[in-house]
Amino acid sequence: KHNVKNFYFASSAAVYGDYKKKFNENDITRPKNYYGYTKLKFENYLKKQNKINICIFRFFNIVGPSIYSKYNIKSVVNILNEKFLSKKDAFYLNGDNHDTKDGTVCRDFIHVYDIVRACYKIFDSKRKKSPLILNIGTGKSLSIMDLIKELSIIHKKKIKIIIKKKSNSDCPEVIADVSKIYKLFSFKPKINNAKRLCGSIN
Repeated sequence: KHNVKNFYFASSAAVYGDYKKKFNENDITRPKNYYGYTKLKFENYLKKQNKINICIFRFFNIVGPSIYSKYNIKSVVNILNEKFLSKKDAFYLNGDNHDTKDGTVCRDFIHVYDIVRACYKIFDSKRKKSPLILNIGTGKSLSIMDLIKELSIIHKKKIKIIIKKKSNSDCPEVIADVSKIYKLFSFKPKINNAKRLCGSIN
């Protein structure tokens, strides 16, 4: 109706599930929660549109300053940072017995700065294939304990941690295979380690 030529959709790594730990865009999608299911549902709808140039971004775990606080949407890094700034609050850790390097869940954290860089690089490109599906992550994983240790160094203090039962909907480790976005657009994230990630939100 409005002659839209290009449509970009912010999807999520939640569409993959947890049957493996490193995912590429051709992997089977088996979401474990309703959030991932609804993202996948709309992805499948978009794939049927043959008159619009479709691009689907599968964002991994986005991190940045607490710009979303008025919507009550915060990453675990922001939540942890607030605990370090508080004098009384404890951090509730959902399980320390996951099948990961230190028992805490591991995620591919991508900074909002790099999200913007990736999006603009793709907006400015000449794309022929549609639908184009792209993972946007770092290709590396950091555990919750990695974040706690780095923030402890930054704030020069420790916080109280209370271990709770792990959630059945928690995937132990989720990492982006980012070879496709690098091959097509030569994109590499700049904020790709715990020190830079945690330091960027203070």
